Amino acid sequence: MLLTRMSIKSRLLILCLLPTIVIVLLSANQVHQIQERLESYQVISEKNASINLLMEYSHHSYAALSKQLSGQDGQTSIALAQSSLDLLLAKQNKMLSNKAEREVSSSYVVELHQLITELNQASPQQTVELGRLIYDILYDLYSSILFTEGAHFNSRVHQLDIILSDLSWLHFWMEREAWLVKEVETEGWPYADFAPEYFRISERQQYYLDKFISLGADTQQFQGLLQSFTSPDFQQGAFVKEQLLYNRFSQQEVQQAVLIVEKRNQLLEKQLITYSRQLQQELIDEIETNQYIMWGIASAGLVLFFLLFAWGASTLYRINSKLTRILTVMSNMRDSGHVDQIPIDGNDEFTRFAHELNDTISRQKAYQTKLVEAKEHAEAANHAKSVFLANMSHEIRTPLNGIIGMTEILSDSQLNGSQKEILNDIDASSHALLVLINDILDLSKIESGNLVLSPHTANLREIIFDTMNMVNAQALKQEVTLEVEFADDVPVYAEMDEFRVKQILMNLLSNAIKFSANGSVLVRHSVDTQHRLNIEVLDTGVGIAADKLNDIFKPFTQEDGTITRRFGGTGLGLAICRQLVELMRGELVVESRVGEGSRFTVILPLVKPQRSPVPVCYDLKVLFISNQATHQQLAYKECVRLCSSVTQSENCQQVTDLSDDFDLVVYCLARHSKSRQDLAKLRAQFTSADIIGLQHHLYIEPDLEGLLVAQVTLPILGKRLENVLSQCQNDSRFRIARQVPPPMPDTGDVKRVLIVEDNLMNQKIASFFLSKVGIEFAIASNGLEALNLVKSGQEYCAVLMDCMMPIMDGLTATKEIRNWERENQKAPVPIIALTASVLPEEIQSCFDAGMDAYLPKPYKSKQLFDIFEKLSVTF
Repeated sequence: MLLTRMSIKSRLLILCLLPTIVIVLLSANQVHQIQERLESYQVISEKNASINLLMEYSHHSYAALSKQLSGQDGQTSIALAQSSLDLLLAKQNKMLSNKAEREVSSSYVVELHQLITELNQASPQQTVELGRLIYDILYDLYSSILFTEGAHFNSRVHQLDIILSDLSWLHFWMEREAWLVKEVETEGWPYADFAPEYFRISERQQYYLDKFISLGADTQQFQGLLQSFTSPDFQQGAFVKEQLLYNRFSQQEVQQAVLIVEKRNQLLEKQLITYSRQLQQELIDEIETNQYIMWGIASAGLVLFFLLFAWGASTLYRINSKLTRILTVMSNMRDSGHVDQIPIDGNDEFTRFAHELNDTISRQKAYQTKLVEAKEHAEAANHAKSVFLANMSHEIRTPLNGIIGMTEILSDSQLNGSQKEILNDIDASSHALLVLINDILDLSKIESGNLVLSPHTANLREIIFDTMNMVNAQALKQEVTLEVEFADDVPVYAEMDEFRVKQILMNLLSNAIKFSANGSVLVRHSVDTQHRLNIEVLDTGVGIAADKLNDIFKPFTQEDGTITRRFGGTGLGLAICRQLVELMRGELVVESRVGEGSRFTVILPLVKPQRSPVPVCYDLKVLFISNQATHQQLAYKECVRLCSSVTQSENCQQVTDLSDDFDLVVYCLARHSKSRQDLAKLRAQFTSADIIGLQHHLYIEPDLEGLLVAQVTLPILGKRLENVLSQCQNDSRFRIARQVPPPMPDTGDVKRVLIVEDNLMNQKIASFFLSKVGIEFAIASNGLEALNLVKSGQEYCAVLMDCMMPIMDGLTATKEIRNWERENQKAPVPIIALTASVLPEEIQSCFDAGMDAYLPKPYKSKQLFDIFEKLSVTF
């Protein structure tokens, strides 16, 4: 509804303004009506005054005409008549609002003025004519004025207005009768000449008299007129009128009739003046009364308006200010957590509401204090747990480094098959323990909110290839076929945390291989309709029951109790995977059927990097022989993507006619093909080309090293294939590089590696890794010894620095070494942190101290040599 969408402030404002506006409008309407009534009364008043002036003019003009006929001086009467006309003209301008009516009426007045002026020079005959014209125009002027009416709001005023109009007409026709008698006297008209006019005048007199009696007059007014009519003069006038009407008079009696009619008219004029004054007084009283009413209504309206406005404004201010205070306090509680009491004043509902709300705030504040304390205790306990786990990890990793390191050292010795199998079991158990420690630490970081993602530009294909390479040994042991499919619409590079995505895929692939012995595992990626990256891991394993699909993502939970006994594991992998995916704002979806297999889909936001690396393309002319191998299509697409020219052939029989102008021959090994014979033919035919083999990860032929310059395992391509192609392009004749560098010749100027380690076992492992490849080293048992060795002037190509040591720890020693190098303008020696700590802040402190790389314990020799290569360490 509309009202529910309006704010309380808006409702209150409307509630205050609406009645106030209504009152103002009603008051204004009443005032307007009264003003209209006053204007109407003013019109009637002006009309009354105009009638009086017309009577005066009629009286003075009749006197002037009579005097002019009798030869007397009529200047005074003419002047008085002109004065009446001047006053009448002014009254008409006020009385008549219609311009056309005002102009017509004014023209009548002007004509009467001219006619009365001409009377001075008129002869008796002309005087008679002028008199007739004056009364004709006077009739029109009477009509113009008496037909003017205002809006009648008062019945008494309306009644007096009608009476005055009727008597004015009656007076006019009596005046007209007197002038007719005067004309008869002057002209000596016989009865036949004036009788029709006299009868018409008499009829008009009778009409207005009857109208006065039947419509307008009340008893008092009728009595007043009756007294005039019963007077002797009026009765004698009526007798004369009757004599004239019925031709019962002589010419000598006409002059006397004139005097009698004049006296009769004077009586009616007096009565008319009386009614006019009565009407004028009534109008004055009505005007005063309505003015008082108007001012009363206006004053009452204004007072009521200001009262309502003040009352509404104060109420609105009260409600608005209280609501604002309450909302401000609640907003502060929400935004900043700052809790204030609401100020209390007054004694209304808001006061009681504020009291209740303050009580709630007080309870909320106490609860919040307890909650903060509980949170601090929980954080302290969580931190203690994290520290405990980190310390336990450090303490476990230190001996574990000895186990893994000694296992690698022992693997290089002369062992029989049974001994090697036992050694492999020890190495697998050590790595399983390491994985468990890492999973527990990751779960702890996620639960405490301390795990931070580090997104950067990553190669999606390489992430999948690297992860498959890490589980290749497990797949070989389980005889699980690995497959990979790449969608063409997926970009090669994307912004993501490469390490965590690899960790997720590693867990999913490990589980898929673990539960799919003698089966297959497929990894493929695609882009869905919402432009999200989908990475699917499909297996043909034992499958998961539908009612257990949600349980497998709970920590330390597996489908049933027999899983651990049959397949191993702790139940942490999938829990970590789901939480990592959710941390990346993605989803981890599983579909499975018992006995058919499972499909895990990692759905992540696909964020394209602002800048992508330039695609690699090697200037090599390649002959690709597929042999209908299992992964031939994937291998061919990779060769086409990486090489400038690729010619494909299904087998060696189809290449006999090809010229020897290829830089490289890529041969896919297949179980059904005669690989040694094919490679011998290819070597004989393409003498200037290097030959590399692509072999299935489950079917490796180790006795082909003499025929191939390199072997790449299918379907694990990517950087492994790129490295081979790069070296083929750079070397005219490629030789496979050994995993470990050859022993360095002993010269007096050989740089050594400084091992800074307080643990004897760790000293042995590091020194063995270096010595087996002929790298010289020196050992320091703490940071102070290492600092003294560096300051002594001995040059080292690298420093392996443990962090936690007695006397002087590795961080302090690193800072002192960097300070000494700056002071003596020495080139900084690469310092590699060797520590069992896995806390992010401790790892960061290594780099803050000036170290160049970080190698967590336990580690293997290959990891150490990879860091040497990354830092460009030369021996």
